[in-house]
Amino acid sequence: MNTFIFEAQSTSWFKTDLPTYHCRFDKSLYKDELFAQLGIYFPESLINAVAKRRAEFLAGRYCAAEALRQLNIHNFIIKTGANRNPLWPETVKGSISHCDNYAIAIASDKSDLIGVGIDIESQITEETFEKIQSQVLSVSEIELISNIDLKKTISFAVAFSLKESFFKASYPTIQKYFDFSAVTITDIDSVGNTVSFKVNETLHESFKKGMLLQGEFHLLPEEKVVTLVKI
Repeated sequence: MNTFIFEAQSTSWFKTDLPTYHCRFDKSLYKDELFAQLGIYFPESLINAVAKRRAEFLAGRYCAAEALRQLNIHNFIIKTGANRNPLWPETVKGSISHCDNYAIAIASDKSDLIGVGIDIESQITEETFEKIQSQVLSVSEIELISNIDLKKTISFAVAFSLKESFFKASYPTIQKYFDFSAVTITDIDSVGNTVSFKVNETLHESFKKGMLLQGEFHLLPEEKVVTLVKI
């Protein structure tokens, strides 16, 4: 394994049998030749990108390729859509995320699955939380995260990440952007590591107002959280 990528392995953080793969990566060791060495397509969209962005893209696509291999899909080029969304094989739903030196991807070929989303986020400072909480969370959500058995900055990261994971899981079906207010977090279970939430407006016939859903979260070292939503 190239030293740019390390601690690469199948993920066991969630209660799912879907192929999930994560790694850590060292941006200081990035070089363009790694794309060819790791068998990852270098897209034109990265030509003017800085090394940090190229490193993140490479690590994410590497994890995605490993997840696809577990579905017996090899050498598939995951291109990027008009809205920077990964374009998976026609029969596959998937999601990719990266944050600092972590990358993760999940893939599924199950026909009864509408979508899947995964997201990694760093915790924020108390000061930043006070500044941006109302931009992401409703009054009821702010009250919720203030009264559960987790630090507010951790529970905020869980809530924010969960909404990002829901967006990733639903976007291929909805095909449009929507606000954070489209869903409300109704419970965060710090023992079972689950998050319950509901859809507040009809986004699509598959995502109607009042729909109740649940996701999972896992706390990572270095003050990071990762969430998963399967629909």
